[in-house]
Amino acid sequence: MSPDSLRQRIAQTLGFRLAVYYALIFVASVLTISTFAYLLLERSLVARDHELIQVKLADYTTRYITTGLGGLTDAVGAEQASGGDDRVFVRLVGPNADVLLASMPPSWGAYDLGDLDGGEGWRSVPAHNQPVALEVVTRRLPGGVFLEVGRTTLERERLLREVRGLLGWLLGLVVVLGLVGGFALTWSTLTPLRQLADTLGHITRTGQFDARVPVGPGRDVIGALGRTSNDLLERIELLIRGMRDALDTVAHDLRTPVARLRSRAETALAGNADGDGSREALADVVEEADRVSSLLTTLMDISEAETGVMRLDRTAVDVAAVAAETVELYEDVAEQKGVTLSHEVPDGLLASADRPRLRQVLANIVDNAVKYTPSGGRVSIAGRSAGDDVVIEVADTGIGIAPEHLSEIFNLFHQVRDPVVVVDGTGLGLAISRRLTRLMGGELEVSSTPGVGSRFWFDLELPPVMTPMPTIESRTPVSVQGDQRRVLVVDDEEDGRSLLRELLAPLGFEVHEAADGEAAVRDAIRLQPDAILMDIRMPRLNGVDAMREIRGVPALQGVSIIAISAGAFEQDRQRCFEAGADEFLSKPFRQERLLELLCERLRLKLVYAADEAQPACAAPAVVPDAEQLQQLLDLASRGDIKSLLRQVSDLESLDRAYSPFVEQLRLRADAYQMKELRRWLKSFEAMRHECLAR
Repeated sequence: MSPDSLRQRIAQTLGFRLAVYYALIFVASVLTISTFAYLLLERSLVARDHELIQVKLADYTTRYITTGLGGLTDAVGAEQASGGDDRVFVRLVGPNADVLLASMPPSWGAYDLGDLDGGEGWRSVPAHNQPVALEVVTRRLPGGVFLEVGRTTLERERLLREVRGLLGWLLGLVVVLGLVGGFALTWSTLTPLRQLADTLGHITRTGQFDARVPVGPGRDVIGALGRTSNDLLERIELLIRGMRDALDTVAHDLRTPVARLRSRAETALAGNADGDGSREALADVVEEADRVSSLLTTLMDISEAETGVMRLDRTAVDVAAVAAETVELYEDVAEQKGVTLSHEVPDGLLASADRPRLRQVLANIVDNAVKYTPSGGRVSIAGRSAGDDVVIEVADTGIGIAPEHLSEIFNLFHQVRDPVVVVDGTGLGLAISRRLTRLMGGELEVSSTPGVGSRFWFDLELPPVMTPMPTIESRTPVSVQGDQRRVLVVDDEEDGRSLLRELLAPLGFEVHEAADGEAAVRDAIRLQPDAILMDIRMPRLNGVDAMREIRGVPALQGVSIIAISAGAFEQDRQRCFEAGADEFLSKPFRQERLLELLCERLRLKLVYAADEAQPACAAPAVVPDAEQLQQLLDLASRGDIKSLLRQVSDLESLDRAYSPFVEQLRLRADAYQMKELRRWLKSFEAMRHECLAR
């Protein structure tokens, strides 16, 4: 390293700059004090000399008046002969400017005394060859005589020169001490910061978060910084450890279904696999894919709940209806295990909650309860009013939870590890349930006794208006009333476009398709559609940028744009609205909701097939015949939900007596419970065989 670069590097260091700043401040302070002291000393010396001159002037004036010129001459001569430090210059000038008396020590040098002629007061006469002066005061005496008394500044300047020299040496010493002290003080001050930087650098290089910053016993700011840094490092270490554990769990929970997917796919692709075996394998592939999708959806829900961006639609919810739906959803699984599942919620009990989220919470708790309750046990849902709140409780007679694990069961990915009972699960159900209940204004609590059972409960507020939600009728749209409207469907996935085309075209819409954002802009300008269904994530030009370009075309200002995105965060919605979207739908969406938004924007009216509201969980009195059941079972085995729902819709349109059966099938299909759906369909075949046997 060259000397210039070394000097430049030193000059750029924080320690050097702080030391220089300290030295400059210290030297400036000492210089200010020294200058003030010097000026004070100079002023004091000037005042002393002037006082001495005034005293001598008064003394000589008295002598002249009392003893005349002779007495004054004797007094001045005696004083000059003494050689004392208080000798002064004395001159007596007559009325005609003639000098009557003049006396001055010869060592004072030569001065131009001509400047003293005229008037009373102070005069300063410079020396001929020295930087000194003669300070003289003049007084008019009786008879027109002027008495002049003065003193040279020679002694004063000599003393001040010595003082200036001493101050110069002192200032040099101060500069050296300031630099040394500055470096020493800077070094001691920056040592904790240097240790902090070294610790963080070590962590950055090695990735080991167990290092800590040395902290002294002091309670100053630097010590507080070190302690705060150590606390932060401990939290980061705990966070990273938790993230590693969570990632290990996620990796396990993802690898397991992926391994099953691969195994089933290899089985289906094997040349010796029969048709039924291939269909069963593919059905398992679909179910495992749904399991991965469910895991990712739950993680997304947890992320939304943690960040506070989850949107809740709180209404007056019929708790008994939600409990009945949950029981109906899990009663087949409970029956197969020999577990009694029931609910004891009084009719008319209302709570202020988001209905889908409340059902999700109950489903998660009941799912766990059924899993960990052995055959012969019981799981029940109860609800009651408690003042201004509604308390909802799920109790079971399962294996229970050890007291030391009660505080952990709501952690992400935590699962009960029991050597006797081994169940599948992701460990996310209770975690998301507690977060959802908090968002709805409650708190999920638990009490448990090992070997006896567990009890989960949470409270929700009563709704402000004590009226139940109306029963939502299940109606099938058959057409739209109004002028035919042109709709542009934009999606890079062919399946996504075909799904919307098959939904809209039969209702009378003129449907056009575009496979990316660039094509959407071109087709929008060419076709002038009434509405655009815009997917967001697409290659080349994404949906957000495409909407901005479309809104920039004057002729397309009135087109209605409905953004469709898999992103569920609030910022995704906000980006779409800022780009020009009129509505936003998050995938997966209900077809009814899309149709409602589209008809509302285009001022159309949906025309439904005549039907009557049916209870969602009514027991099916009429079921399809054996051939139709087998077709439905084949579709469920293949995981073809779209074809399955289309076929049951056709079945329902033929005969409304099938509506209860169709509603229960849709309930299971919407929950993606494929194994449960297949078992449910097979149960009708078994009942039919049993009836035939009788």
